[in-house]
Amino acid sequence: MAAIVLPALLDKQIGQLKAHDLDAMIRNYHDDAVVMRPGAIARGKAEIREFFAEYLKLEPRIVEVMVAEGTDDLILYYAKIGIGDEVHKDVGTWVLKNGLIWRQTAVLVSD
Repeated sequence: MAAIVLPALLDKQIGQLKAHDLDAMIRNYHDDAVVMRPGAIARGKAEIREFFAEYLKLEPRIVEVMVAEGTDDLILYYAKIGIGDEVHKDVGTWVLKNGLIWRQTAVLVSD
């Protein structure tokens, strides 16, 4: 099976997530970005920072990226994320504006 080649911004964000580098992660977002997951919406960098600060407390770990595709302004990913003893499937999209994440959606699904 061929290795997945990650779009550059996704690869960067995954590295920052692994390093728990919240400041670097937030720099990847446009000033008026929106992040949406079922039951949670964060608007603007301040709310997105709070959202990811709470998420990082869960000690998420990337188990595997199964799909990662991108164009100049859109990224689609499908990955397995470990949180505690559980592994979840994470499906999401990023819409980019000026090379930064402008809109992000994601859904975590347990088996």
